Amino acid sequence: MYINQKRLAVIGLLIPVLTLLTGARGSAPMHESVPIPVVEGMTAEQVSKALRMALEGRGWTVDGTRLSQGDDPCVIDSTLHVRIHMVKIKVEFDDSAIRIHYVDSANMGYRETRRGKFIHPKYTTWLNNIERDIKSKMLLLQP
Repeated sequence: MYINQKRLAVIGLLIPVLTLLTGARGSAPMHESVPIPVVEGMTAEQVSKALRMALEGRGWTVDGTRLSQGDDPCVIDSTLHVRIHMVKIKVEFDDSAIRIHYVDSANMGYRETRRGKFIHPKYTTWLNNIERDIKSKMLLLQP
């Protein structure tokens, strides 16, 4: 079957347009979470409760919790499923700060290059929402 050059050019122009119309997105620089200060006087149980409320309130599942042992921080493992996307994070906390770490993802376009780490732009939105909710839940539960 012979395809002329005009048809090939039209097809070549339509592919990017169709990609944009279907909502497919490229990767963006990965958001690195900044430590969130723990409200003074909060116990590990109160911080854990605030974290669970923030995560579950945004549709994240809490997969596991490990309380501090010695100098190790407390850890909450959490997963978010949105349509075909999945993100796993690890939330570490101690008496002074909460830190959110990327663990794994599926269908998020995660990649590492010489220029840094890249992921679907929604990851940043989801992390910003969690960070904001953590701060508000700590204020709600503060002693």
